[in-house]
Amino acid sequence: GRDPLLPVPSKDGKKMRKNGWVCFHFVRRRRKNVRWSLINVVGACAFCNRIEVGNPDPYRAWFIRHRGVDQYLALVDESEKKLEPTVEYLQGIIDRFTMELECIKRFNEPLPEKKIEA
Repeated sequence: GRDPLLPVPSKDGKKMRKNGWVCFHFVRRRRKNVRWSLINVVGACAFCNRIEVGNPDPYRAWFIRHRGVDQYLALVDESEKKLEPTVEYLQGIIDRFTMELECIKRFNEPLPEKKIEA
């Protein structure tokens, strides 16, 4: 079956299998402040990720229904801040996701959300 965290399924499973999984960003990935934030991403099929560009409303509504309007507004506010990443900040992102990947490989269980400070 489909991952229940996906905001909108592709119309058929063939598209999902054919196009594979991608990292879907609720706030566009060009917003560097939240590009690597775990609250800003969910796994989605490439087809859904592509159609979101032309119709983002169902995806934003899904986020608000599942995580709340306050979290969505906080995410948007964070994305508007100017980011001047330091080497330490970028290394922190690498370290965090390396640790997350190792945890998933070992225990098949992701770590709880931890904000990466700039």
